[in-house]
Amino acid sequence: MVHGCEHAGPVRVAWLIDQVGDQVTVADVIAKMKCTRCKQRNIKQYSITFAGASMEAMRGADQRR
Repeated sequence: MVHGCEHAGPVRVAWLIDQVGDQVTVADVIAKMKCTRCKQRNIKQYSITFAGASMEAMRGADQRR
């Protein structure tokens, strides 16, 4: 995640779900996030990446329902 202040850092998805639940959108979360260094809320760039057991990620990504 890159803030308008140019500070950047990762956010663990599992931790984030524990904090805000699993029914919010990425846009909702981004709108409320702020830099832990300078408290700025202007998120300029973000990406969602998965670290860990990639087969589990692929199973969770299956949207055929």
